[in-house]
Amino acid sequence: MPVLSAFISGSISIISMIGPHLKHSICLILSSLSVSTSRIPQIPPTTHRRHLDQNKLKSLPDIFFPPNTWLHILILSGNQITKLTAGNFANLDFLEELYLNNNKLTKLDLGMIPILASLRTLSLARNQIRTISVGALNLPKLEHLYLSENRLRMVANDTFSKLPNLLGLFLNDNEISHFQLGSFAGINNLTTISLVTHLNDCFPRVFVVDVEHQDK
Repeated sequence: MPVLSAFISGSISIISMIGPHLKHSICLILSSLSVSTSRIPQIPPTTHRRHLDQNKLKSLPDIFFPPNTWLHILILSGNQITKLTAGNFANLDFLEELYLNNNKLTKLDLGMIPILASLRTLSLARNQIRTISVGALNLPKLEHLYLSENRLRMVANDTFSKLPNLLGLFLNDNEISHFQLGSFAGINNLTTISLVTHLNDCFPRVFVVDVEHQDK
C-alpha cells in the first residue's frame, strides 16, 4: 500500500491508499511545505514553496532537489549554515526567491551559488560575510540583493557586474570603508541602493568619482 509522508508545519501528515484520483489533491497539499526539524526530508518536485527556516541546519546535501523541481520560493533563514556549494541548488530552474539571511556564512566564493536563471530575490543579510569574490554572483534576472548587516569592508571592482537586471542593492550596516571605481559596474538599471552605516561618509565622494568615470 503506497504511503506518502510529508512534514507540514512540523507535524507529519500521512496520506495512504493514494490512487490516480487523488493526485490533484496531493499537489495542492504539497504546494506550500513548511519543515521544522534538523533533518531534511525529501520533497516532491511539485512543491512550490519550501520553509526550512529557524532550524539548526549547518549545511545542505548536494543534489538535494530532484530534476524538474517546480520550487519557486526557498526559505533557509535562521539556521547555522556556514558554507554552500553549487550542488545545493541544482535543478532549481524555476526558483525566484532564495532567503539565506540570519545564517553564519563568512564569504561568497565562486561556485557557492550557481547560475539560477529565474532568481529575482536573494537575501544574504545578517550573516558574517567579509568577502565576495568577483563572479560569485552570476544571476542574470536578479532584481533585489540583500547584503545588509554583514562584515564587508570593501566592494571590489565588478563585484556586481553579472547582475544586469539588479534594481535594489542593500549594503547597509556593514564595515565598508571604501569602494573601488568599478564597484558598481554593470548594474545600470539600479534604482535603489542602501548604504546607511557609521562609515558611509566616504560614499558620496566615491560615488561622484565613479559616475564621472563611467561617463567618459
